[in-house]
Amino acid sequence: MAHVATGWTVIDEFCARFVYFYSGYLFAAYVFALSDRSRAQAGAGADRIGAVGARQWRPRDVGLQRMAADLAGARARGRRAPSS
Repeated sequence: MAHVATGWTVIDEFCARFVYFYSGYLFAAYVFALSDRSRAQAGAGADRIGAVGARQWRPRDVGLQRMAADLAGARARGRRAPSS
């Protein structure tokens, strides 16, 4: 890429961004094909997202239980809960 400085903003900005325009022209068919394929398999993607969410919920749930137990233990001992 060459730096073009003609002093005319429209020409300078077009030359600076020509690669992006040309890439859009070249890869438009691939982008639309990817979009069509993902739209056709939308249910599979939602299933995967649900599976990942279910796997990640368990450690967070255990952490909340541990925090609640620490808070209850601190109150039973008559101290304030640790601040963190």
